[in-house]
Amino acid sequence: MELLLWFPGLLLIVVMVLQVFSYAWARETAHNAARYGAYHARILGGTNEDGRQEASTYLSEVAGTLVQDPSIVVSRTAGRVDVTITARPRQIPLPGIDLPRFSVHASGPIEQFTAGS
Repeated sequence: MELLLWFPGLLLIVVMVLQVFSYAWARETAHNAARYGAYHARILGGTNEDGRQEASTYLSEVAGTLVQDPSIVVSRTAGRVDVTITARPRQIPLPGIDLPRFSVHASGPIEQFTAGS
């Protein structure tokens, strides 16, 4: 009889823990995709489109449906490249809970060839 009283609460706690884990995993995967895109955009001869394409490919292959509606922005200044991914995590359908979008960022210096002396 006590199990009937406690089971719905325990089930809700388990689902909430899974949702927190899913959110953290989606954010970490998106951050890895941003770093991967920044790497490909900053290498010698790399372009912003290379970085965007590689980050998008990483997300589709590694994250699958874990990261939803990603927006990938690659920008370049004189010596740096920045990749920002904004997305939302996959959500377990719980009434009244709406997970916020997250944004992750990665950057690095642009590789340049210098002649040796």
